Amino acid sequence: MVFRFARVELDEEAYELRCDGVPQRVEPKVLDLLLYMVRHRDRLVTKNELLDHVWPGTVVAESALTRAMSLARAAVGDTGRGQAIIETVSGKGYRFRGLLAEPSPEPAATPPNVRRATRKRVVYAIGGLLLIVPLITWLTWPALLGLYMDAAGLADPPRNPPLPDRPSIAVLPFVDLGPDGNQAYLAEGISDELTADLGRLRELFVISRSSAFTYRGGAVDVKRVGRELGVQYVVDGSLRAVDGQAVVTTQLIDASNGFQLWSGRYEREVGAVLELQSEISAAILSAIGVRIGEAEVERARRMRRSDAGVYATYVVAQTHWFRFTRADNARAESLLNEVLAIEPDDAHSHALMASTHLAAYVLGWDPRPERLQRGRAAALRAIELDPFAARGYASLAIASLWMDRREEALVAARRAVEVGPNSDLCHGVRAMALAADGSVGAAIDSLNRALRLNPRAPSLYWMLLGYMYEAAGDGGRAAATWEQVRVANPDMIPPRLELLRYYDNEARGEQASTMAAEMLRINPALTADVALTLDRRHTDPADAARLRAQLGRAGIP
Repeated sequence: MVFRFARVELDEEAYELRCDGVPQRVEPKVLDLLLYMVRHRDRLVTKNELLDHVWPGTVVAESALTRAMSLARAAVGDTGRGQAIIETVSGKGYRFRGLLAEPSPEPAATPPNVRRATRKRVVYAIGGLLLIVPLITWLTWPALLGLYMDAAGLADPPRNPPLPDRPSIAVLPFVDLGPDGNQAYLAEGISDELTADLGRLRELFVISRSSAFTYRGGAVDVKRVGRELGVQYVVDGSLRAVDGQAVVTTQLIDASNGFQLWSGRYEREVGAVLELQSEISAAILSAIGVRIGEAEVERARRMRRSDAGVYATYVVAQTHWFRFTRADNARAESLLNEVLAIEPDDAHSHALMASTHLAAYVLGWDPRPERLQRGRAAALRAIELDPFAARGYASLAIASLWMDRREEALVAARRAVEVGPNSDLCHGVRAMALAADGSVGAAIDSLNRALRLNPRAPSLYWMLLGYMYEAAGDGGRAAATWEQVRVANPDMIPPRLELLRYYDNEARGEQASTMAAEMLRINPALTADVALTLDRRHTDPADAARLRAQLGRAGIP
C-alpha cells in the first residue's frame, strides 16, 4: 500500500518515504511512527500507544517520542506550529490530519495464455544466460572484477560518505582536564568502552575507534566530523580527576546542526569511573530512541574491569598495538603480560594478546610458527572466557588463514561479524577469509563495510585492496596501493614483498633491490623461505620457485 498526502508518498511495502518522487533518508523509528499514524488516521493515537508500537517491549524516555515526532514532521514538510499533517492533542496524543489521495488502481490481470508464453520466454532466456555467462566470465573476469571494484567505490578512500539507514554515531576521545594531565588513559578508556557498548547493537552504526581518535587534541568542529565520517551524532566529553574524585561530563550532539541533544554530568571515585559506561550508554540510546537490551547491559557490566590501574595498562597496550610498528607491538605484548599476571581471566586482554602475536607473524617481525600457534591459543582462550569476544573470533580467523584452515577461518570470521556488527576489524578479517576462499565479490563487499566503519582506515585494509586489484588484472593499481601502505608504515614487510615481486616482473631491478634492503632493515634475519610464509597465496610449487628466484635477484638470501 502506498499512502499519498501533500507532496509525500509513504510506501509501506518498499518501507520508503518519498517527497516529489525522490526517496528521503529517514530513520526506521521515524518511518514506523509515520506508518502507524497513517494506518490509524481515523482516531487519536495516544503517546503510550506509540511508545509501545515503535519501541516494543522497551522502556524509553518520552523525549525519544518527542524527538521522533519532530523528525517525522520535518520529513513530511509539517511543523509543530502549523500541524497541518500531524496534530498534537495536548495531554492525550496525536492525530493524523493529512488528506490522503486515493490509492493507485491495481494493474489489469494478464490473460493465462500470455502468462504461459511469457514464462516460456523467460525460461529460454535464463537457459541461454546459464550457458553464455560462464563463458563470458571465464574470458573477461579480470576486467569485470576491475569494473566491479570501481563501482563499489574502492578505488579511493571514502570521502564525505552518506548517512547510513540507521542512527549513526562517532564517539570522540574524551579529554583529560585534570590539573596534572595524568588521567589521559582513563579518559581514553571511557571512549573505548562507550564505543564497544554502542557497537554491540545492530540498531546502530558506530564508527571505529581508530577513525574517531584521529580527531584527538585541539578544538573539534562537530559538523566537520559528521560530514567526514558520515555520521548523524557525535559523542564527546571530558574527565577531571582531583584527589581521587572524578567528574565526567559528556554530551550527544546532532552533527548536522551542532545542537546538543543530551548532556550528562557524573561524579565518582576515580576507581569507579569505568562503571559509568553502561549508564552513559543507556542515556545516549534513550535520547536517540534506541533500546539496549537488559542482557547487553548485564554482559557489559560483568566485563568491566574492577582495577583502574590494571585497566590503564590495558589501554596503553591497546594504544601501542594500533600503531602497527615492531617496537610498539613488542611494548603492547609486554604490558599485556603485566595485565594477565593480575587478571588471568580477562577476555579482552587475551584477545589483544592474540593480535600482538599474529601481527608479529603476519607483518614479518617474528614469523616463527610458534608465534602463530600462540596467537591461535590466545584467541581460543578469549572466546572461552567470553563467547561474544569479537576480537577473539577475528584473531582466530587470521590464525586459521595462515595455518591453511580456510573453513575454520570462514566460520570464525562469520561469527566475528555476528558478535561485532560495528567492528571494522571483524569485517576486514571476513574480507580476507572470503578472498582466500575465492569469493572475491563478497570479499569486496565486506572490505567496503570495513572501510565505511573506519573511513580513515589502517594500512592493512589497503594491503588487502592491493591484492584485489592484482586479482582483477590491474598490477599497476595494486602496486600504487602497496606504495601508499609502504609510505604510511615503515615497519611492514608484506607491502615491500609484493612491490619487490611487481618491480622484478617489470624489469625494474633497482627498485626491487631497494625493497629487499628495506625488508632486511626491518628484519635482518629474513630469508627467502621465511618471506614465502608471509603470503599464503604462494602455495603452488612453481609460483613459490619464481618468487624465491625474484627474492634472490633482489638480495634476499
